[in-house]
Amino acid sequence: MITLPRVGWFSSEEIKELLAQTNRLYQLDIPDDIYLYNESFEEKLYYYEQNCLDAYLFLAGAAASILDTSMLKSLLHKESLFSRYRRDDSHGKVMVLNLVELCKHPNADVSCLESLANHKDSSVRRFLAESLTTEHLPFRPFLQELVYDPVPTVREKAAARWGVVEDVPWWAGVFFEDPTPRLFDVQRKTDVHLCFELAELLSTPKLSLWELDPDVREGIEEILAQLPPFLAAEVAEARLRAPEHAQKGAWWGPWLFASDDGHERFLRLWRRWEKLAGDGYFYLNGFWDEWVDALPVAKRDACCDLLWPVLMEASNQEVSMPMRALCDAFALFWPKERELTPVLTFLLENPKEKDKYHHIKDKLGYLFAEHAPAHPALLSQVKQAFLDGFPAPWDCISDRITSCLKTLPDEEREAFAWRALESDTKSLKQWGFGLLAERFGEDVEAQKTWLLESLEDPELEPLFWNDSQLYRPVLPHLRMQFREGTLDVDRAFRVFAKVGREYGGCISYMDLINKVHPTDSVFFGSQSGDDVWDEDEKDTEGLEVPVTEKEWELLRKIRAEHPLTPELFENLAFFPMPDGEEWHPVDRDYFEQALVFWHELNTDKNNRRQNFAVFVVLAFKKPLKQDLPVFYEACERVTKSGRSVFSVIHWAKQRIASYFGEGEEEAS
Repeated sequence: MITLPRVGWFSSEEIKELLAQTNRLYQLDIPDDIYLYNESFEEKLYYYEQNCLDAYLFLAGAAASILDTSMLKSLLHKESLFSRYRRDDSHGKVMVLNLVELCKHPNADVSCLESLANHKDSSVRRFLAESLTTEHLPFRPFLQELVYDPVPTVREKAAARWGVVEDVPWWAGVFFEDPTPRLFDVQRKTDVHLCFELAELLSTPKLSLWELDPDVREGIEEILAQLPPFLAAEVAEARLRAPEHAQKGAWWGPWLFASDDGHERFLRLWRRWEKLAGDGYFYLNGFWDEWVDALPVAKRDACCDLLWPVLMEASNQEVSMPMRALCDAFALFWPKERELTPVLTFLLENPKEKDKYHHIKDKLGYLFAEHAPAHPALLSQVKQAFLDGFPAPWDCISDRITSCLKTLPDEEREAFAWRALESDTKSLKQWGFGLLAERFGEDVEAQKTWLLESLEDPELEPLFWNDSQLYRPVLPHLRMQFREGTLDVDRAFRVFAKVGREYGGCISYMDLINKVHPTDSVFFGSQSGDDVWDEDEKDTEGLEVPVTEKEWELLRKIRAEHPLTPELFENLAFFPMPDGEEWHPVDRDYFEQALVFWHELNTDKNNRRQNFAVFVVLAFKKPLKQDLPVFYEACERVTKSGRSVFSVIHWAKQRIASYFGEGEEEAS
């Protein structure tokens, strides 16, 4: 039994008195100042070391000293407490070691180790891998599980502990027992031989590449086809457990479902990938492929039956990225013949907050809309709810399910679209407007004429600018009007912003992404269009190019004559600025006007468009001393907006700091 000096520092009576407070201890309702039940305990803890971590470590040692496994499990799974151990891994390691030692007791329940083997914190799994030994037979399944952990350091530790006792081939390690007795007697020798051949192919260096080498792939497929289905599925599951191969799910997926328990294997893999937090979403992307459509309906049904309870359990919680991926997979596996009533019942009985995004509920809404046309009775319910103005609780899912009405006959569909324009719901109005724009089919000129007429309607204009599919067909025409100076100020700013976003020539958020990750796509912000148009030019040639210098001159003229207003500030998607480090005086004055409104009107610090605008402009331009507080405030706001932009923020901070030379410390 592992003992801690600090446990021995207390008497057994004091330990029992402390542990007797079961309700409070198991709930871990311990304040940060460690107010522990009486002054003598508090004084001793503070005297020993004034650190709250030692109090939790003391509890672990105390629980271990009297074989209290339940308390140790509670301590380890209190996320807010365990996160504090990151300052010193020894705290968490000692707690795991104590629990492992407790599980060696003849009467111990080793199933408590399962929760540690699946702990979200990779440090816990690493500590467990270092603590387990194969000499104790009940520990072997957990150690073998950790050998295929998604995190490399955990795998290395587990493999090292496993290799101390025996060296096994990779294909034997995927089973919790020797696989050969599970094969048919007649095939046993052949299958074992094939497994070793397969092991040799899978160790080929070419497999580390994104795409499988055609020759190697053909050899693997030939061997897998000769194996019993369950063994081929075992191989696929073992291969997909490792993150470096998980991206090839589109190739391994059919083999994973070769056996009848493919849905169970899929869920096991997802629970493993879930430990990788946001990266788990990326691994499931490998399953978005046509092979899913080719699966038998029975297997897709089995997947949906298994995943449905998991989604229901998470439906009222904050949805993580891996859970989003699982929800997307659920929608992909859903066969069109499957009964949709449970989905509609769930959506109506568990309405989400109106105008708030919830991935599971929204995804199920889209799933219902996609398959509802094949279910006439359900489609009739949607039509009636639409005609009734989507009363509660339909109103919370109206923006997700109305797309199923696109399958209606032309006249009926158009009638519903006009009805949607009269709705008070913004998303419904947007849907109806887009549907009316699609009714022209291939008659592009008629569509353009109708869109330009709609632009003159004050109620329809906001809907027009919200959808690139609506403004893109007429953008060249509006750009010509901008050059001619016939647009009012608000529309001139809007058109210029859209031109810059569609064709480049000014700074945007995506420009910054491309600057930091130049291999991902072309950096359009560095393009500057030549003067390809003349004053007398009246056609649309040369109107799909990056913003030109003459257009910048026109914009600056408008900026100089029309100071920025709160309405213009709120309407602009971003502040168009030319690429380049030097400020133009008019642009600088306009930007400082925008900062005033940014501070006054953006008090919730959650307006993504303006936050990104300020951040991107300051990241590209040569900074002034007075810009530093504004820049770091923009960094903070962008981070709080929930976007994964840490790499670009880091790049921008380094760039800003580099301008100040010896004053770099002040900038950073």
